[in-house]
Amino acid sequence: EALLIIEIDSAEGLPSMDVMTQRADPYCIIKFGTRVLRTTIKRRTRKPKWKEEFRILVSSTELNFDLIIELWDWDLISNNIIGKTSLCIAPLLKLDSKPLHPFALPIQRAEPLIRRVTYQK
Repeated sequence: EALLIIEIDSAEGLPSMDVMTQRADPYCIIKFGTRVLRTTIKRRTRKPKWKEEFRILVSSTELNFDLIIELWDWDLISNNIIGKTSLCIAPLLKLDSKPLHPFALPIQRAEPLIRRVTYQK
């Protein structure tokens, strides 16, 4: 087993999703296997800052699964996807247990930053 730690830091350059405010109400959905996690909604911004951490216990049967991160815009009537990205975690598990340096995962017109992805045996 391994512990996957994901920190969703921030995004910049989001498109205007609301005609009235020329802003967005972004949040992220994190998917891994059957698990679905979600950040808080950041209201009326195109430069959200989440700084939220998520921990996922990865079993030996999930080592080749992809981590999927979707960026959404919240609305009262219906939510709209802004973009998404995925990351195969298998190469990360071959590293030692030291935290990785921050790196960005591009999501179409936005770039949320996953600050740290690590594992523990």
